[in-house]
Amino acid sequence: MEAQRVTVARDGKDVSGQVMVRLLGPGDRPILELLALHNAAFDVDGRGAPQRVLKPAAAEAYLADPAILHWVAEQDGEVVGDLVCHVQRLSAQDQFELMLYDIGVRATHRRRGIGRRLVAAMNAWMADHRVTTVWVLADNPGAERFYGACGFQRDEPQPVAMSRTTVPAVTP
Repeated sequence: MEAQRVTVARDGKDVSGQVMVRLLGPGDRPILELLALHNAAFDVDGRGAPQRVLKPAAAEAYLADPAILHWVAEQDGEVVGDLVCHVQRLSAQDQFELMLYDIGVRATHRRRGIGRRLVAAMNAWMADHRVTTVWVLADNPGAERFYGACGFQRDEPQPVAMSRTTVPAVTP
């Protein structure tokens, strides 16, 4: 799957003040850095914290990875939201599905339809690539309401999220 840019605008003419949504790609490392450093501004109030910035080679590998779809919403040159999906290849049924990994809108820009525009860009990508399934783990009531308003449905029974962290082996 090749990367493409998606732009959402009302009329495609004067876009000052409008929210533009696009898919990140090679060369967008400064945006990744901004999102890492300002993570708290995009997260649920009181939950986020600055994240470690990727090293340049790792950032460029992330941006070039066709299995990572990272959209940003920009308004007047400022990043006001982002949405990250991982394309997952399946061994049966549909060939691919998406995992909506993260969505965030700056606290100062919430309740203005930016999250919905990001989801619309994801939906357009899915239609263009014939991907029919996307899933997400909603970790708070507000997120569950937002995803429900965007057409997601609660799966029953609810899965249990589990994780594991390993310590890299030390090479002598």
